[in-house]
Formats: sequence, structure tokens, C-alpha cells
Amino acid sequence: MRQYTYESTNDNNLYFLVIYDISDNRRRTKLAKLLEEYGNRVQYSAFEFWLPKGEYDALLQKIHTKVTIEDSLRIYMLNKASYRKDESNGVCDLRADVIIA
Repeated sequence: MRQYTYESTNDNNLYFLVIYDISDNRRRTKLAKLLEEYGNRVQYSAFEFWLPKGEYDALLQKIHTKVTIEDSLRIYMLNKASYRKDESNGVCDLRADVIIA
């Protein structure tokens, strides 16, 4: 799993979320394993990423090989200000670097 902190991010990177709903266990597991190679899991079916444009494009190509028309997958593009305003409630050990003041 790739870990990143706000301080280590590059202004040229893309910050985005991938959220999915896939009923087939096998496809869902394959997609989750792929996403874990590139980003941080923040919910069971939600990942956040901070990647250079080239890695984003490569990830998109790989995602398209894992999902079908039956699946639901959404990508939300965010900006660096969104990262700073991140809020978490409940169990949130996945993002220990984020502190809410």
C-alpha cells in the first residue's frame, strides 16, 4: 500500500477518490488489490489517491480491465485544499497523518 502525507505531496499530482459498488466477489477483490497498489483505502469500497498524471492514466487503463458494465465505479477529482479539509469520524487509523483541529 502506498502511503503519503500532505507534506510529501507534489503540487502537480492529482488528488482523487475512487468509490465502487461491485456485486461479484471475484471482480471486487481484483479491483481492490489493484487500487491498494496505488492508493490508500479509506472505506471498504473507497480509496483516495495522490498521483502524478502518468500514474493516474495508467491506473485508469487498469481499472477498465477490471470492471464491467454491471459495476458501478465513480472517480471524484479533488484539489489540494480538499485534502487539507479532510475530516474523519469513527475508526480512521488509515489516515493517521491527518489531524483535525
